[in-house]
Amino acid sequence: MVEKQIKVILVRIKSTGKEDVFGSLSAIYSEHSSDDIGYTLRSLQGFKIDEDNPFENDKVEIKVFRLKTKKREL
Repeated sequence: MVEKQIKVILVRIKSTGKEDVFGSLSAIYSEHSSDDIGYTLRSLQGFKIDEDNPFENDKVEIKVFRLKTKKREL
């Protein structure tokens, strides 16, 4: 049995409390602007956000998780 891991990014907008889940940092910007997040995509990428290094500023909290799934057996 081989496990597959999928990166999941949880974004919480502090002003509204709304939480969204994305598959990549760039996907965040399909629904939110740089003003919403407080940084550009390039800046976020530079922070090296991962499971051990979440990101938080006065506008958002961003956490990364790994979703483990079992590989399908045929």
